[in-house]
Formats: sequence, C-alpha cells, structure tokens
Amino acid sequence: MDNQNINISKVIKAIINELIVKLFTMPYKIYMVALTALSNSKNEGSEERSLPEFPVLVWISNSFNAVIALLWPIGGLIALFSLFMDVSPFGGPGVFMRFVIILIVTYFTPFIYGMARELFLMALRKLMYLKIISKK
Repeated sequence: MDNQNINISKVIKAIINELIVKLFTMPYKIYMVALTALSNSKNEGSEERSLPEFPVLVWISNSFNAVIALLWPIGGLIALFSLFMDVSPFGGPGVFMRFVIILIVTYFTPFIYGMARELFLMALRKLMYLKIISKK
C-alpha cells in the first residue's frame, strides 16, 4: 500500500464527520423524512401508489413513520410535564437535569426507531423484490 496518497487531514475530517456530526444530525433527518413521507403519502410517486400489491409493507412503513412523527411532540410534553409537575419537596437541579435528559433521549429516539424500521423493512423488501423478479 502506498502511504504517499493518504491525506491525514481529510481522513480526520471524514472520521469526525461520520462519528460525531452525522450522529447528531441523523435523528433530525430521520424525523424530517418521516414527516415528508407522511405528508406525501397520497401523491403519485409515493410508496403507497407505487406498491399497491404490497399493502402490508406500505402500512408497516407508514406506521413506523407515524410513530417517528409523534416521538418529538410526545417527548417534549413528557419533558415539560416532568419539569413543571415535580412532586418532590426538594426540587432543585435534579428536576432540570431530568428535563434535559428526557429531551436528549427524545432527540435520539427517531434514530433508534428509524434503524428498527430499516432492519424490519429490509427483510420485507427482499421478499417484495423476489416477487417482482419472479413475475418477469
């Protein structure tokens, strides 16, 4: 292997981008893709229109998108509820830390659900592609 063609600064930038930047931007992108998919579900190029012979696949995909779309509003309400409805007589910084932790977990939850959706739908899409290929 020729070490003269390796640019260390580009390697470091790529590592930082993949391991740090994308980790924090991926939940937002997954959330926006879910919202876009739900808002365009009746359009001509949507998954629902392009796969009429696979209604279960479309329903599962839309269900995951709907759950992802509800995660942030529900998580925000839970965080606010935990902030303002503290029954502890001591209150203090523990209440705010609980609020911040709930917000952080809520922010990263679409990443977990998006990953679960991709893994689950990957198997179903393989079956769908095999069925399409067998028709040809």
